[in-house]
Amino acid sequence: MTGVNRAVVIVGIVAAGALTLSQARDGDAMTNGLVWGSQKAVQGAQRVFAGMSRAVGGLFYNNDVWVTFYVSVPEDVGFLGKTVNGDILVHDLASDVGARSVNGDIEISTTGFAEARTVNGSIDAAMERYDIASGLSFSTVNGSISLDLPNDVDADLDARWVNGRLETDLPLQRIGRVSRRSARGVFGDGVPEFNLRTVNGSIHVF
Repeated sequence: MTGVNRAVVIVGIVAAGALTLSQARDGDAMTNGLVWGSQKAVQGAQRVFAGMSRAVGGLFYNNDVWVTFYVSVPEDVGFLGKTVNGDILVHDLASDVGARSVNGDIEISTTGFAEARTVNGSIDAAMERYDIASGLSFSTVNGSISLDLPNDVDADLDARWVNGRLETDLPLQRIGRVSRRSARGVFGDGVPEFNLRTVNGSIHVF
């Protein structure tokens, strides 16, 4: 993830369960009731979550156990969350967010920027920051994409779908020929590119 102001907290893959994120109130990161100072949390998060992932994927393998991790993230600490079977819910963060799932929906609300990818699930993202030179991407196979952007956004749009349609509440200057399965255009003055991809689902930008 580019553009973060501090180290990135990396969450190991959760085999069966969900991730629920919220803004940390006291500047510390919290996971399942364990609290570290923010620097320790950043440095140790990968080991902690990797251990949790092994427990879910090993001890409870082929069982009907469902585990939900609740994570509080300090301001300006970037977050990358991954699940296999489970949703990722990000509530009111003040940092940059990356989310990856296989079978799960993704919901993100942050004052930073966001990126998300899933296979079977929908993506609903609201962000205030988007000025990333490399652009941002949101993709799914079976699911819709809803993207809430600032009204004065300046960005290029590259949207593609198979079974669905594109809807935008923001003024979009279309580029090229009109297609039933793709669209390119410019919001405002353009520049950073938003790549939106789905197969079975619609795309909504507002």
